Amino acid sequence: MSHDGHWLRQARQAAGLTQTGLARLVGVGQSTVSLLERGWLEPSAEQLSRLEHLLGARASGEPAPEPRRPGRGRPRRPRDPEADLARAIEAVRHARLGLRDAFPGQRFRCVLADPPWPFQDRGSRIAAEHPGCARPYTYMSADDIAGIEVGAVANARDALLWLWSTWSHLLDGSAQRVASAWGFVPKQVIPWIKVQPGASVARYQRHPAVAVLYDAGLRLQIGMGHYVRAASEPLLLCVRKAGRVPPERQLPGVICAPRQRHSQKPAEAYDFIETVCDGPRLELFARGAGRPGWAVWGAQAGDAA
Repeated sequence: MSHDGHWLRQARQAAGLTQTGLARLVGVGQSTVSLLERGWLEPSAEQLSRLEHLLGARASGEPAPEPRRPGRGRPRRPRDPEADLARAIEAVRHARLGLRDAFPGQRFRCVLADPPWPFQDRGSRIAAEHPGCARPYTYMSADDIAGIEVGAVANARDALLWLWSTWSHLLDGSAQRVASAWGFVPKQVIPWIKVQPGASVARYQRHPAVAVLYDAGLRLQIGMGHYVRAASEPLLLCVRKAGRVPPERQLPGVICAPRQRHSQKPAEAYDFIETVCDGPRLELFARGAGRPGWAVWGAQAGDAA
């Protein structure tokens, strides 16, 4: 044994975290945390510092000091929400317990959700183990997301759910399982095509599959991908029981709008949903004050944009 991992197990349990939960926060696998706790693996200096900061404890047994506030005139260090253990725990607690109490007696016909899906692609430059990775928000597991009591605040007889997903969570069935756990049946995928005005990279604009966009003066916002480059994001439309859309309100099933800041969705998506679906409307995992006419809920709801 190269070191004593007993302190790590005690600090993790005191924080109410599982090995899997701590692994997600640190950006390693669950097996790595297990080996560290058994003393069979020596943590790197960076891992040790991150663990001590997250858990508020030191390997020596002394309490970790509070982070120093930057002095006046000094540049602030970039915020790392993933390292903020208190925020992570509060987000999960709020998700599990806060929704039913936040809207007592209210029932919403239109529910929009943009969950903090866990990122699973280990080969990407935004994977947790990639050097310099900075996650913009605290992720939740698909099981934790599914455990939120959305069915308690959705109209029991006639409701529509608009569930933002990633293509990977759509393909592995996670998004469908969450919708089902909330009491909805997936019906249609509406892709958000991310476009911008202006010219494009030459090798893309010459391809006939997307030439029509460039003929119209638009260019795709090209993202990442292992096989083809992503340029869209899926919005899953789900219904509850008698949820219907009258023919006069049905739109073409695609949203074309510019890419926003990380995880921010375009105003055109809200326009689309409001045209198709009557209220009352609720946005889950909202960030900021929300859109007029919508109730908002989430750990970041009401935060300054």
